[in-house]
Amino acid sequence: MSTLYLSRIIAGDRPTPDEWNDHLVAFHSVYSDATDQWLSLLRTSDGRTSYDVLTDHLRASVPQARNFLDIGCGDGALLARIANAFRDVRLTGVDLSQEQLVRSAAKLPRATFLRGDASRMDLGSGGQDAVVAHLSFMLISRIASVLRRAYAALRPGGLLAFVAEDPLAGDTIVNLMETSVAFLRDRFPQFAPGVPERAAIERDEVLKGLLGEVGFKNVSIERFDVRARLSTEQLWGFVEQTYTLGLLDHSLRLDLRHVVTAAMSEGLVETRLALRLVSAYSQ
Repeated sequence: MSTLYLSRIIAGDRPTPDEWNDHLVAFHSVYSDATDQWLSLLRTSDGRTSYDVLTDHLRASVPQARNFLDIGCGDGALLARIANAFRDVRLTGVDLSQEQLVRSAAKLPRATFLRGDASRMDLGSGGQDAVVAHLSFMLISRIASVLRRAYAALRPGGLLAFVAEDPLAGDTIVNLMETSVAFLRDRFPQFAPGVPERAAIERDEVLKGLLGEVGFKNVSIERFDVRARLSTEQLWGFVEQTYTLGLLDHSLRLDLRHVVTAAMSEGLVETRLALRLVSAYSQ
């Protein structure tokens, strides 16, 4: 399945945020459970998934919280964990993909789900104890707008907490993605992947600056790793089901698979994903 975003980055053109959003929706129509499927394989040294790390942080930081808003809720994996960790919760999830929201609603029939772009939606005013996100903020073009709306949605003293990638730390997935992009640039010299108009929030100072400008205080960024020993097939599946690569032409993905798997050692591969746990409070 080709998308306008994909056509543009292959040609070296600059896609728009709306074209990127359309690409995300198309991706999830093909890979409905990509995130939870692969991340459930990777664990911290004490056996927790990245979803568990975020949920545990919520329990420690806002134990009395009852109202949660998940931005980029996907198939509801994080909200389901929050529902199990807290009593009498009111859950709201926002996502671009209707297919993902249907999956979320099947898991959590009492939750509220809203379809749309969180950078343009009214997320409410002062009603949330916590706004959360799991690996979605790195995919958002207009991140400053989302942060402003998240701040407005929180009660005074409410918590924003999310897990984000830590690509500057380098890890197995980042290295294989770099191998993939290098291969694609051999075929398409102008190939220029990335989220259009997104601030460089992979840099801590940029992310902290954006949070401070919105009004958040007590910003904390903690780093952690999740790891697993994965087979070549599992690791290729992880790499293939990324937003940049997942909708490439089938024959191109087959060629890419050969290049990526050739870069792996034989047998099980020690796989590491570097992540950040970010939290901040409204005033």
